[in-house]
Amino acid sequence: ASPIDKYSITRRGDTIGCDHYNWMVLSYDTATNPLLLSYILTREFPKDIFFAEPDRKGGRLLHTKPSHPHDNTLYYDRCEYSLHDMINAPKAWDYEVGNPKIVIALFDRGADFMHPDLGAGLGLGKHVRFGEQFTLNKIGHTVTFDPINKHQAHGTPCLGIIGALTNRNATSVAGIAGGWGVLPSDLIDTIDEGMGCSLAILAASNFGQDVGDSYSDYVAAVFQASAKSDSSEYGYGVNVINTSAVVINDNTFGGGDAVPSLHGAINFAFLNGVVQVASISDNGNNETAHQQTWPADYEEPWMISVGGSQPNKSLILGSNFGYTMDLIAPAGDPTHGDSITTDNCSNIQINCFKNGNWDETFTTWNLQQDMGLLEITNPCFNYNGFGGTSAAAPHVTGSAGLVLSTFLKDTSIKLEPEDVAGMLKASAFRPAGVRSHKDSTGYGHLDIGHLYEMLDPIPGSSTENLYFIRHFHFEDSLQYGAWSKDSIGWYFDICWNPNIQFTDSFKNKFGKWDYILNSSGGGQSDLYYAKVRTVARSVTLDTLWDIDSISSPLFAWGRSGGIGQKSGWNFSQYNFQTGWSRVTNGIGGDTLNEGIFHSQSKTFTIVTAQYDVWAWDDSTAGYSKYIGHVPNDTSLGVNFTVFGRRNLNYNSVRSQQSSGNENLLVSVSPEGNRLNAWYFTDRDVERPKLEVYDILGRFITSFSEQYALKGWNTIQCPLNLQSGTYICRISGSGFTQSKSFQVIK
Repeated sequence: ASPIDKYSITRRGDTIGCDHYNWMVLSYDTATNPLLLSYILTREFPKDIFFAEPDRKGGRLLHTKPSHPHDNTLYYDRCEYSLHDMINAPKAWDYEVGNPKIVIALFDRGADFMHPDLGAGLGLGKHVRFGEQFTLNKIGHTVTFDPINKHQAHGTPCLGIIGALTNRNATSVAGIAGGWGVLPSDLIDTIDEGMGCSLAILAASNFGQDVGDSYSDYVAAVFQASAKSDSSEYGYGVNVINTSAVVINDNTFGGGDAVPSLHGAINFAFLNGVVQVASISDNGNNETAHQQTWPADYEEPWMISVGGSQPNKSLILGSNFGYTMDLIAPAGDPTHGDSITTDNCSNIQINCFKNGNWDETFTTWNLQQDMGLLEITNPCFNYNGFGGTSAAAPHVTGSAGLVLSTFLKDTSIKLEPEDVAGMLKASAFRPAGVRSHKDSTGYGHLDIGHLYEMLDPIPGSSTENLYFIRHFHFEDSLQYGAWSKDSIGWYFDICWNPNIQFTDSFKNKFGKWDYILNSSGGGQSDLYYAKVRTVARSVTLDTLWDIDSISSPLFAWGRSGGIGQKSGWNFSQYNFQTGWSRVTNGIGGDTLNEGIFHSQSKTFTIVTAQYDVWAWDDSTAGYSKYIGHVPNDTSLGVNFTVFGRRNLNYNSVRSQQSSGNENLLVSVSPEGNRLNAWYFTDRDVERPKLEVYDILGRFITSFSEQYALKGWNTIQCPLNLQSGTYICRISGSGFTQSKSFQVIK
């Protein structure tokens, strides 16, 4: 297009500004890899190029051939049972194969990035974008090896499940978010012939054995990986972190809940929008719920905790369960089958079945296991079975990468970690009629293919099956509970060392927000004394949503809102100032797990928490220094997400609009950050609500007031809109007015 095309003229003669007018088509020679070119352009010029992608020749992102990888058919068909029969990956690949802008990190002992299925290298333009060793040279602990590239018997198969380069050649295996390699010349396909999600290796010397050493490595790795910086090279800005390991168990340091640095790292990643996935470990006996292990047992919303399943989609023998487990995913069945290692240098006839029973997840394997050999003539890169909950978590992680890749294309919504977790839970396989969290299966068995069936209409169907996701935020009409405490009050720790909390170095590296609680605590182990109260909001959904469908239920979950959004805090995660809300009248939850099933009513109740805080005062030797309400009263709000189907009988706002409506006047402030609406009603109206939709009828935001009197009324709604045409809708009891308006910047 030309920079001249900055404006569009509507049929009514209005001039509308176009946001993305400055685009062009590049031609390249046949020796150039179009995907690599696109990747480098967006990587090298992030402030100048919004997106670059290969020309897909038009058409819907669907295969013209069956979605069967052209990897080694023996490996894929007979050995990678978990992908095609357990999580339905081929259906997901019809719509998404992974975007290199999404970076998935693996915390492990290391991984063999020289494996050809992992891209045979490391760095810019490679499938594995970066890797770093986080082993600290502690007293009595000498680092004598590079765990990024050696001793990778655990990390290499985990990384292969997440993102082995699918469709690479006839001697490779498939990965969930591994792209869709260059197809044979006799096949035509409109899907990305791409590298899939980018990968990263966060290497530590050990975990699960020398726990005292590993958790500090983990803390350092999570901070570095999840940090984002526009002004320095610090931080990798990853989107997903997989931890198939026990970093701290409940016999170490009093358990993970007693380690502030671990809390701080996990919370920091969450605040930066990182989806975190962890295996729940393999110490269970399928009879009693497990002893807690971290990071898997941090409760929502921080972590997606994954247990292991066998081919019949039930819990595998030995997998932990209960507590905060969210999903189960393929972990193999180590009681059956042969475990045969094969490689690309031999012609071994492998057999992944024995007496009709499936063995383990078949994936990449390291070069020469635990031999530490880097320079080998004609190396043979291995493939092997890999099982346990360490294999289960990467299935969820790779699926999360696909979801995030898909929503890169939808600029109307920015997914938060709770949204990725919520959609994976909503789409999970459950026995017919089950709509609840179970200790033995969580919310169900991972089914990434089903999620994409929910997100896209069924081809050839006469009815719309499209699920869509919307964010809601309210800070008005909040209802406050009574302040409460037990006999000794509430005590909680501060998040960071108060002496470094407000330093410029800390802010530059770890975030752009100010902590409310700081060194004014002091004394008594830096504890604060507090009372707590609930802050709630009742919300009634528009008739847009289908709440009555038995086969396709409505889902809802609370979310933080991210940094800068008004919210309350979690009850149970100390004062890490994590935005938190929960939908309390959903069904299928318990104390630790939110009830996300919500088809019984159009009315939602969303709750968060606020504290009243006192700090230690040395002059009185007691908690007598009053801090006040935290968050303060002007910073409170509730945030939640709805994931459901459109009501087919709903009359969209577009059909109700009237450009000649004299009973509704709409204007936008010169700064474009506030909508002013004046409306006339011939009756008193309870709880009038202003809603804003785009010209396609997609919901953008809403704002409510308590009451409107007969006659002219005014209502204001904060917003930030791009140039375009929108619909303003005012509604209440028996009252509806709609009108279109334009924003030109």
